[in-house]
Amino acid sequence: MGRPRRYKVLGVLGQGGFGTVYRAQFMGENHFSKLVALKVLNPDTAGIDEIARRLRDEARVLGLMRHRAIVQVDRLIRLDNKWTVVMEYVHGVDLKRLLTLGRLPPRPALEIIAEAAGALHVAYNSHGEDGRPIRLLHRDIKPPNIHLTPFGEVKVLDFGVARAEFANREAVTQQWAFGSPGYMSPERLDGQDDGPAIDVYALGVVLLELLLGETFGKTSADERRHEARVRKALEKLRQLGTHRDVTALVEAMLAWDPARRPRARDVEERSLILAGMANGPPLRFWAEEPVEGLLTEAEQAAAQYPEQFTILTETGVDEPAADSAPMTTWEPASLDAPRFPSNHGPLEPGETRIERHARERTGDTFSLPIPMSTDRTPRRPRSVLPLVMLFLAMSVVSVGGVIFIAWSLAQADAASVVLPDAPPR
Repeated sequence: MGRPRRYKVLGVLGQGGFGTVYRAQFMGENHFSKLVALKVLNPDTAGIDEIARRLRDEARVLGLMRHRAIVQVDRLIRLDNKWTVVMEYVHGVDLKRLLTLGRLPPRPALEIIAEAAGALHVAYNSHGEDGRPIRLLHRDIKPPNIHLTPFGEVKVLDFGVARAEFANREAVTQQWAFGSPGYMSPERLDGQDDGPAIDVYALGVVLLELLLGETFGKTSADERRHEARVRKALEKLRQLGTHRDVTALVEAMLAWDPARRPRARDVEERSLILAGMANGPPLRFWAEEPVEGLLTEAEQAAAQYPEQFTILTETGVDEPAADSAPMTTWEPASLDAPRFPSNHGPLEPGETRIERHARERTGDTFSLPIPMSTDRTPRRPRSVLPLVMLFLAMSVVSVGGVIFIAWSLAQADAASVVLPDAPPR
C-alpha cells in the first residue's frame, strides 16, 4: 500500500442522521490535488457496521454503471478512524435550496425530472459482473438529494440507502426505515418495498413541488385518502395554468397503485417531450442565474467565519478490493483494462493506471538484483588492436578499389570522346 491519503476539509456541505458531508481537497503527491466530497459517518451511530457494509456495496455497485446524473463514489476508507465515503464533488445547489426562490418554470422543472428519471432507469437496469440486472433502487429521492449546477447539470446523490441485487454483496437487507416520509409511496407506508415504482412516486412528488413551489407532505396508505390528497394538489396546478399533459404526468407518477405508475424510462421520455413543448429557456441557460446567486450567498456566509482547515489522514486498510473499487474518472476499456496481475499500489482518486505507473516510477531507483561472486578471477578487458588493424585493412582495400574504378572509367571516356575537326587553314 502506498502513502496514506490525506484530505483537507474546506467546509460543511450538509448533515444527516448518519454523518456529515464535507467539501474537501485531496492532497496527493507531486502537488496533485482534487476537490471531493467526504461523507464521514458518525462513529456512535446505531448499526454503524451495517451502514458501512451498505456504503461498501454502494461503492461497488455504482462502479458498474455510468450516467451523467449519477454522482460517482470513489472509495470507502477510514479517515482518522471514521468510516468515510469519498465521492465526486458537485459544484451546485440542491433542489431544496433552489425552491427557496419559488416555483420553477415548467421547462426547467421537466428537464430536471427527465435527467433524474434517466439516472433511475440506468441504476435499475444496468448489468452486474455476473451479467444479471443490478436492480438498484434509490429509496430516498427528494429535493435535497438532487443537485443542479450553474451549467444545468443534474446530479442524483445519496445512493447509500439504496437496495440492489448483485454478486458479492455484503449488507443484508433488514427492515430499516430508510427514506423520508414525505416522499414515501403509499405501499412503502404500508410496509411494502419491492419495486422501482417507489422511486417513480418520489420523483413525482419532487416534480409536483417544483411546479407548485411548496411541499406535498406525507400521504396515506389508504387509497381514498391518498387520492383525495393528490386531487387537491392537481387542482392547484390547474389554477396555475399548468398544461394538462404535465398535470397528467404528475397524476400518473403519484398513482396509488404501483402498477399504474409509468416506468422511469417512460417518465424520462415524456418529460423531455413536454419540456420541448413548454415555453421559456432550456435548463442549461435558465440555471446559471439562480444557482450562481445561491452559491454566491453561501460563499459570502462562509467568508464571515475564519478558515480553520482540518487535515484528515487515512487509517486502516478496510476498503473495497481493488478489482471492485469504482473509479471517479471514466477511462476507455481498451486503454485501461488490466491485462495481467499488477503489483502496483492503489489508485489515487481520479487517477488512471497510466498516471499511477508514472507516479510510482518518479523518483524511484530502478534496479535489478545481479548475482555477484567474489571467488571468480576478473576477466581482462579485451584488446582493441585487432579491431583497429582490421579496420585499416578494409579501408586500404576500399580506397584501392575506388581508384581502380575511377581509372577504368577515365580510359573509357577518353576512347569515346569525339574531338572537333581542326579549323581550316
